[in-house]
Amino acid sequence: MERTDRAERVLQRIISDMILQERVRDPRVNKLVTIHEVNLSKDLRSATVHVGGYVSEPELQSSVDGLNAAAGFLQAGIGRQIQWKSTPKLNFVADTRVRDSQELLQDMDRHGL
Repeated sequence: MERTDRAERVLQRIISDMILQERVRDPRVNKLVTIHEVNLSKDLRSATVHVGGYVSEPELQSSVDGLNAAAGFLQAGIGRQIQWKSTPKLNFVADTRVRDSQELLQDMDRHGL
């Protein structure tokens, strides 16, 4: 496994744990959201964090807004758990791929495909 892949998995785990343990106290962040994927830049200075889950689209966007507002807090928490030269700047984005796939399958079922 490549260094970047390992780092992405570590970030995904830490951020997920912080959400599940309710360390992010922003009321916009729905505890049912999940971190689907983390994409680190090659220099490891920034990360795009893909957030999804079985929540409505407005709830997902609200959660993304809350997580972006808490990005500095999350970065500090990550920095306390890992020994890297610097902690990546986090940018949270809505990831609707799972929900989109589920809706497509439901449409196919409705049409007998």
